[in-house]
Amino acid sequence: MAREITVRFCKRYEIFIVFVLKFIFGMIIFAMISEIGRPIDMLEQVSDLATGWAYITLMSLIFAITPINAGYLLITVNLILQTSAVLEVALLLGLFLFAVQGLYTRLAPQECVLILFMLTAYYFRLPYLIPILAGLYYSMTAIIPIAIAVFMWQFLPLLRRMFRAGEDTVFDIGGLTEVYEASYAQVVGALASNHDWVIISFIFAMVVLVVYAIAHTSIDYSKDIAIALGGVVTVIGFVAVVLVTDVRISLPGMIMSTLISVAVAYVIRFFDVLLDYNRAERVQFQDEDNVYYVKIVPKMLLGDKVPEPEAVRRPDGIRGPTDNERNLVRVADPAPTRPERYPAAGAAGSEGYSGWAKRWEKLEEERAKAQKDKV
Repeated sequence: MAREITVRFCKRYEIFIVFVLKFIFGMIIFAMISEIGRPIDMLEQVSDLATGWAYITLMSLIFAITPINAGYLLITVNLILQTSAVLEVALLLGLFLFAVQGLYTRLAPQECVLILFMLTAYYFRLPYLIPILAGLYYSMTAIIPIAIAVFMWQFLPLLRRMFRAGEDTVFDIGGLTEVYEASYAQVVGALASNHDWVIISFIFAMVVLVVYAIAHTSIDYSKDIAIALGGVVTVIGFVAVVLVTDVRISLPGMIMSTLISVAVAYVIRFFDVLLDYNRAERVQFQDEDNVYYVKIVPKMLLGDKVPEPEAVRRPDGIRGPTDNERNLVRVADPAPTRPERYPAAGAAGSEGYSGWAKRWEKLEEERAKAQKDKV
């Protein structure tokens, strides 16, 4: 009952709820940005405003009402402005973010939001949640934005060190080449010495693949099983990494964070489509060219009494179609197109079970005649 009320409320006020969630998400993102660096000296007068809640609230409102690509551009501009006190760092960061936007986010706008989700999850020490959700609700290509986010988070300390080192220096356009040569050497050296992001991205990729593979099978409760297996693969993967490599991860903290992530994933799953596996059926039928094996799992309808599947018997004693089998008439014989769900037995103004049984009998006769003519 509580689930029905909650889901019905969310569906009724979906637009408002999405706006509020995007606004809260924007507040978190722009609050994180305000902790990175500081603006250039010429913006010193608005520096307090730029790091205050008034500016963060304004940016969050704009983020909540704009598409994801525009929101990503807004975040990129704010990051560049926030690190503009050291122009070398701001330019390097801007080149990287615009490259990501041009090469990926414009091609996959729905999946690029995983970059922001992953960075936010890292901020709250729950990075193991996003690969599980990505495997449930996205395709296998979700590995790409997750790897990008892991790379960005792992090299955030390097960005802060470069910012602190350049903050005490005076910008000289004549020495810009030497500055970028030194910055390039730092970045290449960090890439050569830090392989943690590759290993972590690999584990998260395995989690995405396992969850995706299990969640898209026909077994009962596949998504629930996929969430649990995603948590198991995460724990096993990071324990193996700690034992074999020199990656430093707190195992108790990782296990606790994984358990919380799995619990949060089940809470999100609570709002997903609820299936009635007790009424699941496997049906076989054929046409002139193919044989179809179909598993039918009805959705659990909120607030309605769900009737038990009932078979109809024709006058000659042969079993007629069940409730699920009647729906397959639309697949095998699409002539009578109806936008609404086929009516149940006894519904006012409907054919009822007997009418559909007659249609089923007629369809069987047509199939038998077609097979006879073919022979």
